[in-house]
Amino acid sequence: PNGDKRHAWEASAMARPRKRSGEPDAQQRLVDALWLLLESNRLNDLTVGMVTAKAGCNRGTLYYHHADLDALVYSAIERELVGDGSVISAVYDLVLGTGTASPTALMDTPSFRRLGLAIEQGGIELASAKIKDIVARMWQAALRPEGVPLQPATHMLLEYHISGVVALLARHTRSRAHGGLPQDDVSELLRRAASLLIDALGDAEGVSPEEALARLQTASRVSRAMLP
Repeated sequence: PNGDKRHAWEASAMARPRKRSGEPDAQQRLVDALWLLLESNRLNDLTVGMVTAKAGCNRGTLYYHHADLDALVYSAIERELVGDGSVISAVYDLVLGTGTASPTALMDTPSFRRLGLAIEQGGIELASAKIKDIVARMWQAALRPEGVPLQPATHMLLEYHISGVVALLARHTRSRAHGGLPQDDVSELLRRAASLLIDALGDAEGVSPEEALARLQTASRVSRAMLP
């Protein structure tokens, strides 16, 4: 009997949560709650109970969408990297000269601020590892969609590039109380770094820079479409 009750509870907890009329869905509320809590808490101090209470849902709802709290953090960072208005799309808009945001406004976008918050409150090592993994998967899908591993040189280039961007985000976040870094300079640096990375990755993988960028844009659109 106890086993039946436990299984019934698990089935109930994992059932699709109902969306409240006129409110964001549970997944969005969980992500929003995470970012709100990070404004005043270290990432390692957060608990499932804190996030679900802030989101106005129960633990079963979080576990329906994510394996654990770490998976929610990963998903939240991924949204800021590849979602609409994301860091990656903003940087590559600068490379292409497309998009409506000015280079000066790049560092003030919500995605940049949230990634900086994750670095500040989660520690640069933790946030950096998640960012590197997500970006590496995007380039894997862009350059080797058939699943063949990327060249070792490609991994080294990605590691070098992403480490620099994460360090820049961390420094900008720490200096915001004093006005932050010069935004024009930072935006131009990111644009040049992204352009150089595309050229270098194209060489390492044997494709033209134009083809590498076109593949990244396709992979980014697919990633955005697959976001929960």
